[in-house]
Amino acid sequence: MRPMIGFLMAFLAAGDASAATLFLGPFLREVGPDRAVIGFQTDVAPTTAEIEYGETDAFGSKVAAQTVGVWTEIAVTGLPPKSLRHYRIVLDGVPVGRTGTFVTAPATPEPFTFLLYGDTRSDPDAHALVVARMLERPAAFLINTGDLVENGGKDVLWQGFMSSLEELVGDMPFYAVVGNHDLDADGPPDNFIRYVGPLASENANLTYRIQDWAGVRLIYLDRFWAGTIDTDCYIRTGGFEFCFDKPQMVWLMAQLEAARTDPKVRDVLIVVHEGPYSSEPDRNGSAEMRLLMNDFARSKVRAVLSGHDHYYEHGIAGNGLHYVVTGGGGAPLYDTIPKEGPNVPAHQVVMSMKAYHFLSVEVTADKMEFTTYLADGTEIESFEVVPPPPCTAPADCPAQQAGWCVGKSECSDEHRCVWACDPPPECQDETICDMKTPVEDCPGVWSCVDARCVFTCDAQPDLATSTDVPAVTDVPAVDDVPAVDNPPTPDPGTTGDTGPVTPPDASPPATKSGGCTAGSSVATPVALLPLLLMLPLALRRRRA
Repeated sequence: MRPMIGFLMAFLAAGDASAATLFLGPFLREVGPDRAVIGFQTDVAPTTAEIEYGETDAFGSKVAAQTVGVWTEIAVTGLPPKSLRHYRIVLDGVPVGRTGTFVTAPATPEPFTFLLYGDTRSDPDAHALVVARMLERPAAFLINTGDLVENGGKDVLWQGFMSSLEELVGDMPFYAVVGNHDLDADGPPDNFIRYVGPLASENANLTYRIQDWAGVRLIYLDRFWAGTIDTDCYIRTGGFEFCFDKPQMVWLMAQLEAARTDPKVRDVLIVVHEGPYSSEPDRNGSAEMRLLMNDFARSKVRAVLSGHDHYYEHGIAGNGLHYVVTGGGGAPLYDTIPKEGPNVPAHQVVMSMKAYHFLSVEVTADKMEFTTYLADGTEIESFEVVPPPPCTAPADCPAQQAGWCVGKSECSDEHRCVWACDPPPECQDETICDMKTPVEDCPGVWSCVDARCVFTCDAQPDLATSTDVPAVTDVPAVDDVPAVDNPPTPDPGTTGDTGPVTPPDASPPATKSGGCTAGSSVATPVALLPLLLMLPLALRRRRA
């Protein structure tokens, strides 16, 4: 008998030692008209994991995870649209964590509100202030425009970030786009995909996706992991910057066309980390995004929502679409200086402000109302976005407006007015070029050649023939040079504002062109070769 008692005590002790405890969560990963997906993290993998749920906090229904691990996701399915459910996590038969609630998405268009912010890395205290104010604003879901953390490869940063959102995203689903800081230098952005990316079991595109909610389609894009810097990209943009890779570009065009022809989709919003315009002093925004603005306008896109620049800005794009830059969630704030002049990409800045902030977006049948709040709750701007006017012919549409690009009116297949921009020259004189950081690591001067910004290094003396070169004396022998043991390796994702972590097998990025490039206007593989050789230098100069 005594040996049996000892065995049982040892068994129970082992069970206690390995019992899983809740580490993070719960978080609402996905919510649709008939389901919700709940994710959470434990210190060790539980034996069983379940979600109890019901119309009240008495629950009454239960669903078990198909597979369990340290990170577990459980789908609650078979629900009616627009239904409230209470839920909680059960590990090995024991309820753990907070009780949450969710409301399934409506099946048809109806009013709803969502929250929007971005660039939440670096300062947890500033982020906490913004989150506290968002908790005061009921909403259907939350969107982050990227750069959630300082270094996407560091688990501890993601754990801290997600922990700061537990009270908020335990009751509303959380969506985000990949920012350059969200990447992992050693491979795919696994942490981003785990916590906020599309579900691996249902979406092959693990860093970009669509979300449909009550007649609005949100298209989330990824220019950094699912992006390239190659010959095609250079030809499209006229400079070194991240472009959408070919599979994502094909996917994007298909999504725009599907939305255009789907009567259930009333409006479309584009969400991307780096938008088409920038008022940060040495940036112009993404040339790739500017090239897509006509395609957006010909679909049902009403606005482009982005981050990357650490301030708030609302403006009107060159073709009349609204754009928002919301990068004030916790990252170091940038100065914002709207640019003017013939070489600045055509757009109109309505408001630009260096501040921590977030937006509440109220969607109704005929408009979207964007309201921006500072971290202390002060309202700083409110504006409406409405569909373009109806038409039967281009003559029915308004003439070119202030801030719009040079272009022409079109009447879309949906009989809505579209202002299509003509392809503008990349530069007309050196003014815009002077805002660029040279790719070359040498003193020199910018010039505008064939509508392209070209940086020319100053002439250097020929050391082999120059008579002005002083004699070199007292050169130390190789043995006299002190050795450096274990030189430190900089961590590009943790010090300062050093830019993206480059994925493996991808060309490293150069300083963004912003509409200009240090290179020839003839974009052939031979002409590109010396430019490609300069990419490593450019990576060191790129700012996040």
